[in-house]
Amino acid sequence: MDISELFTILSFDQKDIVCINARKGHLVDDEAKLSSVVLIKSGQVEVKSSNGTLLQLLNSGSVYGVSNLFDDEKLQTRLCCLEDSVLVFVSKDVFRNKLLENKGAIKLYCSFLNSRLSFLLSRIDLLTQSSSREKVRLYLLGSSLEFSSRTQLASYLGIARSALFKELKYFEELGAIETKGHKIIIKDIKILEEDKKL
Repeated sequence: MDISELFTILSFDQKDIVCINARKGHLVDDEAKLSSVVLIKSGQVEVKSSNGTLLQLLNSGSVYGVSNLFDDEKLQTRLCCLEDSVLVFVSKDVFRNKLLENKGAIKLYCSFLNSRLSFLLSRIDLLTQSSSREKVRLYLLGSSLEFSSRTQLASYLGIARSALFKELKYFEELGAIETKGHKIIIKDIKILEEDKKL
């Protein structure tokens, strides 16, 4: 489900949106995050927890702030642009009002929340694994996310970079994967599926 479709369906007036060109390293301030829905029009933004764990990478078309659209509780996250980005801000009040006027948009929103729940359950499963090997194995089996560095991936998995390299080497020696630069290519998914039994 592509939540950015809601921006098209709800057709905001120009006065309803604020568009900024954010430089690499720009931190989105708490006030803007708390009161707005943010569409990443171009670029890449990382979402980190308050302790620095990488929670998610937001690419062009991704949206931040819709999961808690009907809750004013502050999310304990930090948003940082990993590259020059164009960010579109819409007030949560305006977004909510437009959404509630459109039944089709409400269905899309509910579908999005369902996919978010699935994503969060898989993240919880991944982060609660006791071993680095199991975290890497589950990531390789289920994630479509690509990271621009091993440091980002290690942060996402909640493990040390050295542990990540060790486990990637392990799976490469088994013949399950091949690494080329920052790319990880799955060569034999059956090995990954069966590795837990080893």
